[in-house]
Amino acid sequence: MLNTPPFEIKQGAIYKLSISIQDNWWCKNGNIKRKDIQNLDKLLIDAMFEKFGADDCQVFTTFIDKIPKGGVYDESIKPHTYIELEELKAQADLKEKRRRK
Repeated sequence: MLNTPPFEIKQGAIYKLSISIQDNWWCKNGNIKRKDIQNLDKLLIDAMFEKFGADDCQVFTTFIDKIPKGGVYDESIKPHTYIELEELKAQADLKEKRRRK
């Protein structure tokens, strides 16, 4: 289940979505683990916007990063995901800007 604070996606607004994932990215031998997080972004975005009852076409910018906590294998690191959704501009503001040109 996706726990979210009270938040409303404004119809016509566009958003920037930032996702940071903390995990144990290293093997015991020091090599970087092969964990492909880019394939998980669509699943996360779809779940979020379904929860909000909105359309994910309003996301114009997506930023995903791995948090390299420690830089070495550490079994005490627990996976955690941080998500920030930032409103960039309302669609009405963009239409007004285009009309002025």
